[in-house]
Amino acid sequence: MACGTTARRWSPTTGLLGLDARLATAEVRGDKSAGHFAFYFEDAQSGQPVLRGRAHYQPRAASRVGLALMRRLGLEGIHKLAANPWVSLKVINPIGPHLAGNYEAMTYTENKQNLLRYSDPSQDRLEFADPRYQALQFQPQFVQQMSGFRFVYLNPKPSSARPIIRHP
Repeated sequence: MACGTTARRWSPTTGLLGLDARLATAEVRGDKSAGHFAFYFEDAQSGQPVLRGRAHYQPRAASRVGLALMRRLGLEGIHKLAANPWVSLKVINPIGPHLAGNYEAMTYTENKQNLLRYSDPSQDRLEFADPRYQALQFQPQFVQQMSGFRFVYLNPKPSSARPIIRHP
């Protein structure tokens, strides 16, 4: 999860919320017997809370989520996802006070178990501590549970693409 201090972009049509990436201190505690896990993120530099919440623990995936994902990705996309031991994604850093141009880096994520389900407002809670985030009224659509999580972020290199993302 990327934590930040200023909202980068909120798009109600796509449902994506992007935050400036910053170093964060986090705690995630799960209690399978109680049926939930709780999490807390704070900005490592300022110590200010960024995000906290609680989510229902679900032992297995719901079939309706799998079907919705299959419709979205198609058979070829599902096959590619199942065939790769990791998910790779290019990340582009914004131009700002510390970077004169866009930089891009590859990321690789792997986990032993990955479960995706629809968010249930009666059991799942996501709360932004900063009023700027609260004003966005962001509501999660999905909850992703991962175990055995590993993440690699390669060193960024200057992007060959024209400048596309600027710091506000």
